[in-house]
Amino acid sequence: TAMEVEKKVKDLIARQPRVSPSRLSANTDIRKLGVDSLMALELVANIEKVFRIRIPEDRIRTIRKVGQIVTMVMQLRQTGAPRTRVATR
Repeated sequence: TAMEVEKKVKDLIARQPRVSPSRLSANTDIRKLGVDSLMALELVANIEKVFRIRIPEDRIRTIRKVGQIVTMVMQLRQTGAPRTRVATR
């Protein structure tokens, strides 16, 4: 369900800058939590692993808020996003 996805996403985000998931809302900007580019890559990898999805690179660059991440995960799960990346080079 959407609530389960939101809880898991918040738990994953909270690990990176070590904040309480209860402090996160849909409008929380992960950059304001101190999530740098390396942390963001780790977060993406963890989200992909937990939800068994692949997040397209163009979407990775545009997602900043918790609610956007939850929505994206829900959409990718519904559309059956490919679970492996296709080499682009």
